[in-house]
Amino acid sequence: LGGRLKFAEMLSGRMADVLGNLYSGYAMLHYHKQFPCEGAEEVLDHAMTELLHDTQEALFALQANFPVRPVGWLMRALTFPLGPSYGPPSDAANKKVAELITTDSHVRKLLS
Repeated sequence: LGGRLKFAEMLSGRMADVLGNLYSGYAMLHYHKQFPCEGAEEVLDHAMTELLHDTQEALFALQANFPVRPVGWLMRALTFPLGPSYGPPSDAANKKVAELITTDSHVRKLLS
């Protein structure tokens, strides 16, 4: 019983990761719409890219570990028929966002 419970816990945790990422993405889009400022688009793009990549990885882990293997394969085929679609943010994007939040800018004022 303990092993099955832990397994179910891990699957539901991955589903919770996906749902939490969706909620965070909508919250970021709403905040960006309410408080637009110069440079915020780069930060939003970076954050959304990271969320999409994390969500994709959680879905892949859920599909790979689904208890009924054919259903997991079907979920993978339906959600990502061409394979992974989202990569992590680039080093250039990381550098731009780091610059925006560490120097005196509208983005830094908005975040503090």
